Amino acid sequence: MDVYPFELTSGPRTKFLLWVNRHDEPDSFFCSTGGRLLLCASFDDLRHEASKIERVAVHFDEGGRLDIATFWKKLKNLRAGRSASIETCVVLLDGWNLIEDLARSIDVLGNSFDRSKKKTQMIYEKIVYGCNLPSITPDGRNYTPVLSATDITMLRSEVGRLWSAIIGRVPQLKEFSATES
Repeated sequence: MDVYPFELTSGPRTKFLLWVNRHDEPDSFFCSTGGRLLLCASFDDLRHEASKIERVAVHFDEGGRLDIATFWKKLKNLRAGRSASIETCVVLLDGWNLIEDLARSIDVLGNSFDRSKKKTQMIYEKIVYGCNLPSITPDGRNYTPVLSATDITMLRSEVGRLWSAIIGRVPQLKEFSATES
């Protein structure tokens, strides 16, 4: 298991979490034994809280960051039949993964955002391939996804529904909602 700091921002607002990569299981964010998400106001607070966790070494020299306001903006600005840029795909993938990992962490993932559904998986794959990662994109090739109106509606609806479930359990994240950004 590898644990990394994660910085969630939206304008001047920032929260720090611990992202957990279990390698053989889906990723998540650190929660206490009672299922409470570890959410800190500063990096120093995160370091302090992490020092209290037994048998967990945090890789403080590495970590992740997402400006969720940018994610909400990119999601809002998607247009059916228009190509999504690499930048847009990277932001959408990072936001999608963040929301899914948060939901899994606090046990609200449920069926509302189940990637096993064929259509949702296809949207996710379009976004992944649109990132044009060297490990999956052949040299000299470039993939530019075009999402349909149905894809966009489904993505916005599912992300919105899942985010609502997250803030229902973790109201401190409400300030990071699209309407708050």
